[in-house]
Amino acid sequence: VIWREFTRGALRGDFKGNEVFMGLVEAVMIKSEWQAKGKQLTNMTYSTPFNELCNLLADLAPRAYRVFKYHFAGRSLRSMRAVRSILPKFEPGISLNNVAMVAASLRCLGYGGPLALARDETKVEAALQGYQDAAKEWHLLGPCTGEVVVKSVDALDALLQDPSIKKGTKACVWTLGIPLPGIPAFVVAAKCLGEDSDAQQLVEMDASLFDLLRTQGIRPCSIAADGAEVERSVQRQLAISNEFYTYTIYHALPTLTLVLQTPIVDGIPVVMVQDSKHAYKTARNQLLAGARFLVMGDHPLHYEQLHNIAHSPIGPLFVRDVEKVDKQDDRAAARLFSPETIEFLCKLQEGPKPLGLIVYLFIIGEILDAWQNREIPHIKRIQLGLRARAFLMAWHTHVKVHPDHTTHVQFISSQSHKILLSMCDSLILLVIVYRKYYPEYPLCPWLHSTECVEHLFGILRQLRDDFTFSNIIYMVPKAVRYMSGAFGVLSIEEQANKTAAGYHHTYFKSQDLDIAALMVYPSDTEISGAFDAATTEVEGLLRAVGINAMTLWSQMDPVQVPTAPSSETPREDTD
Repeated sequence: VIWREFTRGALRGDFKGNEVFMGLVEAVMIKSEWQAKGKQLTNMTYSTPFNELCNLLADLAPRAYRVFKYHFAGRSLRSMRAVRSILPKFEPGISLNNVAMVAASLRCLGYGGPLALARDETKVEAALQGYQDAAKEWHLLGPCTGEVVVKSVDALDALLQDPSIKKGTKACVWTLGIPLPGIPAFVVAAKCLGEDSDAQQLVEMDASLFDLLRTQGIRPCSIAADGAEVERSVQRQLAISNEFYTYTIYHALPTLTLVLQTPIVDGIPVVMVQDSKHAYKTARNQLLAGARFLVMGDHPLHYEQLHNIAHSPIGPLFVRDVEKVDKQDDRAAARLFSPETIEFLCKLQEGPKPLGLIVYLFIIGEILDAWQNREIPHIKRIQLGLRARAFLMAWHTHVKVHPDHTTHVQFISSQSHKILLSMCDSLILLVIVYRKYYPEYPLCPWLHSTECVEHLFGILRQLRDDFTFSNIIYMVPKAVRYMSGAFGVLSIEEQANKTAAGYHHTYFKSQDLDIAALMVYPSDTEISGAFDAATTEVEGLLRAVGINAMTLWSQMDPVQVPTAPSSETPREDTD
């Protein structure tokens, strides 16, 4: 009965979308037929989705794959190794071959939309090792100055023994992603760096990578960094070296008018993005810093408040969130800024309510949610960004002009302040850039981040606890297959559909995303209205802690509004 039902289902097309399963059934049937005829299985061919599944299983557990192959079907491990040996290798450094492989993949997918570049670093074991590229040339990997091409094995041996060569301790990796859900990022470059690498070195590497991307017609619309001082310095220097795309949001109060700028590279604005999850942790760590005692109006923000939440029987924080803390814990940061924590604070019965902490968690948590939320419309994201920016400007001015306060003690750190302001500005700029250049594509801001690079590092550490830079170069192809996940086992047609603008509404229905909402971009009039609403909200929130926001905004220096027509004219709808 089951086979009769299976046949009926197959004829109805019930399994049409499950290419892996159909490939498995086809392979088992052909294998059975060939074995019945006494034929060898060495020349069997397999569907691409099923073959990708076999490759993934073989990477994860070779012994388990042998059992799978015995009972079902699939290539031998030897055959897989032979196929991989003729594929282009991932090369160390900033390589034209790596970029060309990415460009070929984009052409294969038929994708011509926005792209997100990300860069991050990780620690590696200091070691010098040899590497032979596809052209059979030897390279020395591991020096902090980058890989060295050597002419012979003897020369390589001599360099390996040279004590004057300084070994690198960090690996810098660049990925290029299609910012649509479920699509893995491409690894485009990897460089070995020393502990003392500076912003200028990274700027030069970024410039080299952009030159190679340009030769292949690849133009990213964003560059994500993790918020470290060196990373932000790189973004600033890159911005200085290019012309600007300018967008102005006017306000009735001249000192509140915002002039947002981002560099133009190869004719496309490139938005400098700070990773939103790093910003979560940065904002949390400000409350844990013993050298600061934050004050907002009549209300302090300090460590004891968090300690009391964690030690309350019904508190939403864990004790480990406030004692012997892991400052890189994403989940702890998410718990602190969660609605549950704010609700807990609002319902406190004993002592005065920590209104300053409540306002801080609410406003900062909302801008971070504006980046990560999959459901809210873009005009709401912009309003949250503008609200956070107006709040930070008022709070900073309040501490700055207070006779008994200093921004070095009663305010968040200068670096954190700049990161949070950048979070507000870059979110707005992403919406504006998409509206002007990519209106037929949905904006998923949470995918413009360094999370794809961190995911790669996590997979590498699953493959090997401690690795050298050379290990990274060899492990990248396997890690990419891990990252491919479900996308890697789709058919070529399905992969192309997933990246084609015309198929968004149908393909993403199963992802619980409102793609139609993610493709609705607000007009300048709507953005102006959102700014007015945001400042009104901030006035009310700060009034609760004893701060007159309007008075403080009036004391700020007026911005220099461009006299020439800017890239956008926000007084009228331009779309």
